[in-house]
Amino acid sequence: MGRLEFEGRLTQRVLRPLAARSWIYTRNEESHQSIRLTTIVEHATLFIYRTHDMSSSASGRRALYVTVTSYAAGGVALAAAGAWLFAELLSFTALRNANHYLLDYRIHRLQAVPWGCIVAGLAALPVAACGWAGARRRAGGALAAHAALLAVLILVYAAFAGLVFAYVDERSTEEFVKDTVYDGFYSAKTDEGALAAFGQLERRLGCCGANDARDYRSWRDAPPPTCCAATDAVCDFTSREANERVGCSRVTAVRARYAALWLAAAAVLSAVLQAGALVATCRLLLRPRPMKQNIEMESTKTLLYEKPV
Repeated sequence: MGRLEFEGRLTQRVLRPLAARSWIYTRNEESHQSIRLTTIVEHATLFIYRTHDMSSSASGRRALYVTVTSYAAGGVALAAAGAWLFAELLSFTALRNANHYLLDYRIHRLQAVPWGCIVAGLAALPVAACGWAGARRRAGGALAAHAALLAVLILVYAAFAGLVFAYVDERSTEEFVKDTVYDGFYSAKTDEGALAAFGQLERRLGCCGANDARDYRSWRDAPPPTCCAATDAVCDFTSREANERVGCSRVTAVRARYAALWLAAAAVLSAVLQAGALVATCRLLLRPRPMKQNIEMESTKTLLYEKPV
């Protein structure tokens, strides 16, 4: 509501009827001056409007602070989740045969997801800093820059989430994960270090073998202890737990796909928070600035004077 509309409603509905029945007389030695109460009414209206405008501005700034802090925290969480997925994929791809992948410099789409999360999450911090500065000083330039950068950031988050949903959740991701597990499993037949690394994968994910525990029959008398819950347990091919465990290729493929999808969903949630911050920024940017104290009132120009008797 603008100042003129606010002043008009308050004056017309409340204060004008009172002014029509009230007069203030001030007298001195030279003249009798009759001043309508409208002057006081309009000054009171201006004071009430200023109070209302300051309250609205403060609430708008608080809303901007809350929304900016929310999407900044979401960006930090997204970057941290991306770093966690990068560490998991790094330890997982270490199972691959180095000679087999020596000349393979390709990066799978799944491996690009953590980098996208880290870059997108960290990109939210300078944008949030611009929003904090604009909310604190209510500077038009900072608010406009924050709105423009935030619109671009929302598009980046939406594009990232769309690419993950479209290209990561497909058969190529499952094939990449399974090929890595198979390569690590077959390297474990001749390499004790590869066997220990594959055992850590089994213990962490609760799986056994590449496909199941029967994969160990060709070169071991019994599955390794990592196929059982306790490290000192005696595991054999008749062990119920070892036989009930799913192969590591299937478990890893499902978890990797779900992790990527959850990160894409987190990016969508962050984009929603950024949209809320964009609305709060536009409302604060388009709100009229508070009026100065030295506004000339119209009623001062319409004073009524009576001739002295």
